[in-house]
Amino acid sequence: MWWFSAARADLVINRRPRVIPLVTPATLRRRLAVIIFGLVGLLGPASSASNPAVPPAVRAQNQTVEEDPNAQHLAIVQGELAGEAREVVVMVEAGALRLESILEAGPGVRMSIINPAERPLVLDEPNVAVTETAQRRSILVWDPRPGVWRIRLEGQGRYRLRAISQGELFVCCGQILTLNQIFALERSRFVAGSAHQVQIFASGYSIDSIDIKLVDQDGQVIAPVRFRQNDPSNLSSYVLLLEVPAQPFRIMVEGRDLSNRPFRRILPPLITPLRESEPRRESEPLLADIPQPNPRAIDELRQTTSAGLRPVTRTSILSWSDEPYLSARGNPIGIRVRFRATFPSDANYTPFPTLYPDRIGQGYTGALNLQIHQATVSPQPLEMSQPAWSHITRGRFQAGVEYQFVIDLVPSYAFAQGSEKGFCLNYRPYSNQPGLLERFEREISSRQRTRFRFNVSGSNFEGRMVAVTEKTYLPVDWLNGLKREGAALCTF
Repeated sequence: MWWFSAARADLVINRRPRVIPLVTPATLRRRLAVIIFGLVGLLGPASSASNPAVPPAVRAQNQTVEEDPNAQHLAIVQGELAGEAREVVVMVEAGALRLESILEAGPGVRMSIINPAERPLVLDEPNVAVTETAQRRSILVWDPRPGVWRIRLEGQGRYRLRAISQGELFVCCGQILTLNQIFALERSRFVAGSAHQVQIFASGYSIDSIDIKLVDQDGQVIAPVRFRQNDPSNLSSYVLLLEVPAQPFRIMVEGRDLSNRPFRRILPPLITPLRESEPRRESEPLLADIPQPNPRAIDELRQTTSAGLRPVTRTSILSWSDEPYLSARGNPIGIRVRFRATFPSDANYTPFPTLYPDRIGQGYTGALNLQIHQATVSPQPLEMSQPAWSHITRGRFQAGVEYQFVIDLVPSYAFAQGSEKGFCLNYRPYSNQPGLLERFEREISSRQRTRFRFNVSGSNFEGRMVAVTEKTYLPVDWLNGLKREGAALCTF
C-alpha cells in the first residue's frame, strides 16, 4: 500500500520539512457527521419523550434496558398476592446510570417505588419515564440516587417483578468448567445433588467485598456458596463450588462497593435441576448435559473455598516514582517506574503495571500506550518458573515482605528485536488506512508534554485511586531516542 512505506517512516523519524495534509475534506466531512450524530444522540431521547407523534410503544422500546446485554439484574421475584403488600429491596450503588422496575401482572397488582430518602418516587420528574400496557408497567429512573430503594407491590393476583440497572459495577458470564470443556451456565442441564466448578466474572476494580448465595425464583436464599478469588492478581474472576439443590435456583452476588454502599446482582438464568433418575425434558432441547466433574478438582475446591462475605484480595502499593528510561547510550526511549508493594498472603501474583496518557483525545490510536520491556524485583521470590524474575515470570511472593519493583516500559510501536539488535518501529498495525496512519504519526511525534496514568493489576491502584506520573514526557523524545539507537521500520 502506497501510504505504508520506508520513505514515510523515514519522514516521521527524521522530521523532514515536507507538508502532510492533516485534515482532508473527506476527514472533515466525517468529523462533522460524528458531531451531528452525537448531538442527535444527546437530544433524541428527550425529543422523542416529549413528541406526541412518537407512539408510546416505540418510546418504551427505546427507554427500556431489558434487552440491553449490559443491563444488570438487581432483583427477580415472582409470586402471588392475596390482598397483602410486599416490598422488594433494591440496592443501587454509586455510579449507576439508570434503574428500571418492570412489573408483569394484571390490573389487580399495583407498583410504587420508595427512594433512599424514604419518600415515594415522584413519577412526573424529568428523569423518570413510565410506560404501561394491560399486562406490563415500567418505571425508569435516570441517574438514580445511590442507596437502598424499595419497590412496593399491592393488590391481588400473580406477578413477576424485575429491577434492572446499568452502571460501572457488573457481574456476568457464568461458566461451568469441566476437565476439558467449558459450558455456559444458561445452556446447561444440572442434576440435583451434583457438584460443579463454576466461574463468574465481576468488576473487581469497583468492589470492596463480595458474597455469593443461591436464591429461589422468589428471591429467597436457599444456601450459601463456597467460592474464592480465582487468582490473587485478578480482581474480576471467581471460582465457585456449585452444589446443586433439588429446587430451581439462581446465583446471587452481593457485597459492598468502593463507596461502602451495598450492591446486589442476580444472574438471570433460572436453573431447574433434574433428579438423577428423571428423564430429559422435551421442552429443553437446547440444554447440554454437563459431564461428571473431575473429582480432584471438586476436592480441591472443598479445601480452598469457603462461604461468606470477604474482602477482595488486593496487593498494596506503598509508594511509587517515575523517571525517563534511558538506553545504554543514554537516549530516552520510555519510562522507568519504581514501586514498593506488599502482598496479603503467600501466593502467586502478577503485579502487572499499565501506563497510558492521562488525556486521550479524539482519534487516539493507542500508539502511546506503554509496554513492559524489562523488569526486576528485590528480593527475589523464593519459587520462580525462571532463574530471574521478569514480568512474565510466575513467582510466589510472601505476605509481609516488602518488594521493590523496577519496570522499564517503551511505547507500543517499539518492537524489541533482542538484546543485541535493539528496536525497530512497528507501523504495520496502523497501515490499514491513510487516516489511521496519519493520526499514529501525529501521536508519536507529538511535542505536547504528557503525564501518564499508572495502575498495577490486582492492586489498590486498580479502581481505588488514580495514580499519575510525577513527571511529564514528550512523545517525540522517545521517537528521536529510538532513531538515535538505530531503530528503523520493522520488516516483518
